[in-house]
Amino acid sequence: MYFQIYFEENKTESLFRIPPEKSLLEILQHENFTVIGGTPAFILLVANSKFKGEFLKHYTLKSL
Repeated sequence: MYFQIYFEENKTESLFRIPPEKSLLEILQHENFTVIGGTPAFILLVANSKFKGEFLKHYTLKSL
């Protein structure tokens, strides 16, 4: 996989990594996913990049 997809839980500043087999509907229905202003937001990071490592240091990581 060349990239990884996450969504942010705003209450706790945590990131949830989204497995590639999950559908958009499953993600939108997740109890910790919030749609703000009518637009779902996702974070895409290049796997094995220096930026990804630095970016993720600022969050608590959680799995679905």
